[in-house]
Amino acid sequence: MAATKIKASPDTAVPGKSFAEVIQEIQSIYLADKRPWVVGFSGGKDSTAILQLTYTALMQLKPEERHKPVFVISSDTLVETQAYGVLPA
Repeated sequence: MAATKIKASPDTAVPGKSFAEVIQEIQSIYLADKRPWVVGFSGGKDSTAILQLTYTALMQLKPEERHKPVFVISSDTLVETQAYGVLPA
């Protein structure tokens, strides 16, 4: 069976959801309780996307709705791209 390809779209954050829907979901979860959030950030593309979505969602809330702290913890996963060959000088 062939793999299904998902076409990227500027309006799609995750398959089946728009950016607006993802932002709204993040806001809903944030407003649901008073527990602080901790976001792990390694600098890779995945954690960068999550941090940007979180930041965007929370900055769109009214200041009085931003009622709990969000901590960003930098974590180096030590996952580096391996060199598979050396180019001649």
